[in-house]
Amino acid sequence: MRTYPIYPYDLPARTGVSIGIEILLELADHPNIAGIKCSGAWQATRQVIDLFAGRLRVIPAQPLLIDQLIRLGIGDNRRSEFLAEPAILRHLETSCS
Repeated sequence: MRTYPIYPYDLPARTGVSIGIEILLELADHPNIAGIKCSGAWQATRQVIDLFAGRLRVIPAQPLLIDQLIRLGIGDNRRSEFLAEPAILRHLETSCS
């Protein structure tokens, strides 16, 4: 049987509920869970990054903080507009370095 990596999307603005740390601890042990995309408050996303570094790939969806994320070395801030226009992201990365 073929397996695929799964990335749950924590999107509390739409769901009204955030994926809690307790749930993430359980998900991190699942072999198909490769990471999580976090769209909540930056403080919560930073906590997830700090707690799961090296264990789960954490993709912050923080478009208003992209320059700060790049400066912090967090390059996994992926938004659809940057995927459609990768030159924008490259320009931002160069400008923030």
